[in-house]
Amino acid sequence: MIQSKLTCRSATIGDVSMTVPTAKPGGDVNTADYLLRGAADNSIAIVDSSGRHTYAELRGVVARQVCALESSGQSAAAPVAIIAPNGFGWVASYLAALAAGMVAVPVPNTLMPQEIAARLEWIGAGAAFVGAREAKHLQGRCHGTAMLSADFSEPASEGHALRFAP
Repeated sequence: MIQSKLTCRSATIGDVSMTVPTAKPGGDVNTADYLLRGAADNSIAIVDSSGRHTYAELRGVVARQVCALESSGQSAAAPVAIIAPNGFGWVASYLAALAAGMVAVPVPNTLMPQEIAARLEWIGAGAAFVGAREAKHLQGRCHGTAMLSADFSEPASEGHALRFAP
């Protein structure tokens, strides 16, 4: 369960007044928590080439990906690469890395496979979320990096749902 440690204050940036999150004294800010907790489950979170995706769907996939990261043995603050096309899977992967307390490191999926492998080694990524096409191109090239799927065609199971503190 991700616990929210945010309070809000009013701020003005340019001509725009808004409420911005601030950490409670002694608390850590978790950006994924802040971005995922505020909307109703049936609200649209992302529209991409595969369609519309609700916050409930996004929360479920993020929870599944957090479990995948934890199962792969990654520790807090570890770099997690994201090598996928822009879209729902990319956003969910980014938020999962943040929710797990890790560092999301986007790697352009337009690079040649040998360049991607070199970058994964350079950043020390023990795990990478990859799209289907990228997984095929990188097969056998990224030793020491757990390849996790950034493609989601089915909803998350009931057991993997993010719950947020009020």
